[in-house]
Amino acid sequence: SSHEESVLRNECVASGFVLRCGVAYGRQGSLLSVYAGQAATHGSIRFPGDGANHMPMVHVDDIARACLAACESNLLGPNVFFVSASNVMVAELMHELATACELDSMDNVAYTGKPHNIDLFGRCLVMDQKADASFTRLKLGWTPLHRPFCDDAARYVEAMREFL
Repeated sequence: SSHEESVLRNECVASGFVLRCGVAYGRQGSLLSVYAGQAATHGSIRFPGDGANHMPMVHVDDIARACLAACESNLLGPNVFFVSASNVMVAELMHELATACELDSMDNVAYTGKPHNIDLFGRCLVMDQKADASFTRLKLGWTPLHRPFCDDAARYVEAMREFL
C-alpha cells in the first residue's frame, strides 16, 4: 500500500515497522469461517481456483505476539516482518477443513476455477502466496507457538461453530 511504501522510503518522522501476516486462524472467526459456514449451511465448500496455490497461515495469538515483539524491539529504521507459521497448499487446507466439518472432501469440495470477473479479494484467493518468516524469527526472536491449522483443524472448526 502507499502507506507501507512511505514507511519503507523513510518519509515518516519516526521509524516504524510493517507486519505482513498470513491468513489468520484460531478463536471464533477468520477467513476460514466463511468456508466452514458454507459446509454447515450447504453441505459443501466452493473455493475459487484449482487448489494448487499456497496460502500462508498463522494463528491470531501468534500475530499478537509478533506485533508485541516488534513494538518492544529496539530496531531502528523501517522493517517489514512477514508473520507466517506455514505455507499450506489450498487443496490440503480445504481437505482438512472439510474433514473437520464432517464432509467427504472428495465429494464436497469444489474448485470453481479462476473466475472471469474477479475482484481484488478474489485475486488474492487464487494467487500462489508464500511467506518466509525467517527475518521475523531472527530479528524479533518470534516463533509461532500454535499448531498449524491443518494439524488441528477439528479443534479450530469447533471454535468457529459457535459463531457460524
